[in-house]
Amino acid sequence: MDERKSSGGHDAGPAPMRYYAAGIMGSDHVWLVKTAALMDLALDRLEGEISLFNRKIVYTVFIDSENSDDQILDVVRQTRERRGTFTTLARTTRVELRLVHNGTTIMEQALGD
Repeated sequence: MDERKSSGGHDAGPAPMRYYAAGIMGSDHVWLVKTAALMDLALDRLEGEISLFNRKIVYTVFIDSENSDDQILDVVRQTRERRGTFTTLARTTRVELRLVHNGTTIMEQALGD
């Protein structure tokens, strides 16, 4: 871990927030898979992309499946109900969540406005 030079670091490695955000994304993926399995819904592909900006995190989840958009939205809704990570993070940083199912954006949500 390191900070950028303007923050007193040497810019030799990822900043602490990048590690933190990656950990949240990894944990979120575990819970998405678990929730989908509990709902007996198969996921063909699950990927994520997380970008950090000044006081903002943009997190996009990509899911491919044979399930309906409503079923995938329900998986995400139930996952969010079980975990409060984004709510906690949004107290200090704007979090923009986006869900792409089979190539189509089916949800966009901002926390921390």
